[in-house]
Amino acid sequence: MHDQFRERLASASRTELEELKLRALAVLERVQAARKYRLRSKVEEAEVAVAIETLVQVEAVLDRRGRWFLSPRRLQLRMKYLR
Repeated sequence: MHDQFRERLASASRTELEELKLRALAVLERVQAARKYRLRSKVEEAEVAVAIETLVQVEAVLDRRGRWFLSPRRLQLRMKYLR
């Protein structure tokens, strides 16, 4: 499944990648804003995990970065949105 996602990202246009990035950021911001008023649900935690992975993969493709970029960026986003 991850391989299919990566292949799809590799064949996507820059506009499609930017749109995916904006959608992922919107999910992260929405969940973070709701966190001020209540605890996150399991569904929201899953949404955040998918959004983070999408964002990391899209940024790697857009910025032409290798696998070494993925883990630190993933950790950085998890610290920001899942703490």
